[in-house]
Amino acid sequence: MENNQSALRLAIANKAYRLVGETPRSTASPQVHWLNEAFMFPGLNTKKRVWIYLPEEYETSGRRYPVIYMHDGQHLFDEATATGRKGPVEWGVDECIDASANKAIVVAIASSDSADGRKKEYLVNSDYTQKVEGELYLRDIIFSLKPFVDGKYKTLPDAANTAMVGSSLGGLITLYAGLFYPDVFASLGVFSPSIWMDDQQALTRAIKTLSTRQKESQQQNYYFYGGKLEIRKGPNAPSVNMTENIVHISSLLKDHGCPNVVTNISATGQHGALYWQKEFPQFYEWWHKQLT
Repeated sequence: MENNQSALRLAIANKAYRLVGETPRSTASPQVHWLNEAFMFPGLNTKKRVWIYLPEEYETSGRRYPVIYMHDGQHLFDEATATGRKGPVEWGVDECIDASANKAIVVAIASSDSADGRKKEYLVNSDYTQKVEGELYLRDIIFSLKPFVDGKYKTLPDAANTAMVGSSLGGLITLYAGLFYPDVFASLGVFSPSIWMDDQQALTRAIKTLSTRQKESQQQNYYFYGGKLEIRKGPNAPSVNMTENIVHISSLLKDHGCPNVVTNISATGQHGALYWQKEFPQFYEWWHKQLT
């Protein structure tokens, strides 16, 4: 794994873009393509940008590939589309898979361009916004986007070979995807999830429902990442320690039918793409071990 991480760091460090005005040129690898610049999400009644990463060997290997669905797609492959508090930072997902001996397809869905729109789409239960659309968003992925991807590309469509990954609010909606659809997503990468923005009682009830679906939940794999320096202001408290929330939710999952729950807490981790970029290769190699 260390060799893969070193290769990723080298690839990102050696990116040869030049600034054009204030906008960097594209840093996406040739394996990143448009799936659709305006894919219809019928439940949300909106069209979204969707990218797809296909391994370099895709056309010639004769193989089918496991698939990862990821949120905030504009931040995953390309400095030209990524944004951040300290400037554009991409996750380096394409460089990670390019450098790995294990290959996969990645479907990357753009989030809403507005902060309020993103909250609506990624929240399932919350007092932070009057209207939440997280369940509609997940249904659109499962019943519109995934069938399209499985019909057009050489995927392994079963749950065992299908993962979802997200960070922050994207981590929270990823957690819900695993809770609501254990028969669709066997592996979940939950990075820095904004659990504090959710209705805690509703989330606990959703976790407890896994006990009624033991066949699927016992085959699921959850990978949680958090940083000890991730502190946020809570709705009813001065501050919220996000890693304490992660540890609590991890324990609940284990208590209610999910034996394979991994929690990785970084002592120096903060809330941002630089830390998720560093963590993704570790998740990626761990995920492939679950497939064998």
